[in-house]
Amino acid sequence: SDKFVIGLVANYDFGSTSASDEVGAYAWGGQSVVGASIEGKAEMGDSWGIGARAGFLPTERTLIYGVGGYSQADMSIRGSLNFDGSEVGHIGTSGWENGFFVGGGVETLLTDNISMKLEYRYSKYNGLSTKLADNCDGDCSNDVYYDAVQLKSSDPVVQSVRATISYRFGNF
Repeated sequence: SDKFVIGLVANYDFGSTSASDEVGAYAWGGQSVVGASIEGKAEMGDSWGIGARAGFLPTERTLIYGVGGYSQADMSIRGSLNFDGSEVGHIGTSGWENGFFVGGGVETLLTDNISMKLEYRYSKYNGLSTKLADNCDGDCSNDVYYDAVQLKSSDPVVQSVRATISYRFGNF
């Protein structure tokens, strides 16, 4: 029936969001280290996605749809180990992490060539992980110290609401 619609979607989103934390005391080897702290920062930059959209037309000019697909986001985590206010070690890694998105929305034709869309998306990505031992430049003489300092970002989730106005050329 011509009341159902299936299509492909692709998008590239520019942006940046970050979170940071500091732990005021740190312990390794069963001992508490007074004056030590670990600072960590996770950041998510640009992302892109490709997927499918399927829906139905309750009226001639309005589409209600679901959307889902594959996504990637540019992510990084950075950290430092500090003692008495001085940095004694740092770690970090970055890369494009895989994920997925699902959501839904409504799109309405305002004129024959202009439509307005309101969409909700839930996106989830794999997290990053690194240890100071991965970045010790070949001198890992203090195995307890290097193995103890590890950063791991949880699997980041992004929830977004998108409002879009589109212009259609010709009979697209």
